Amino acid sequence: MGNMPKLNPIKVQRPPIDLSQTVFMKCESCQYEFFDIAWRLGKISKFADGNKTGQEINIESKVFICRGCGLRVGQKVETTGH
Repeated sequence: MGNMPKLNPIKVQRPPIDLSQTVFMKCESCQYEFFDIAWRLGKISKFADGNKTGQEINIESKVFICRGCGLRVGQKVETTGH
């Protein structure tokens, strides 16, 4: 194993980003700025249209949940008619 050539890692050039220009997201319901990651799990039936595998397929979808009120990002905020 001592004769293996040394591999040089590929360096990716990224344009400089000024993080001070970041606009942080806020919860649409409570304006809180901190979120937790949660996983939404689903299944696609082996009989579903477009499923050519012939097997049931498990689906994972990452979602963000507001730590302040529990609202999922992208979920409609329910308003009362008062």
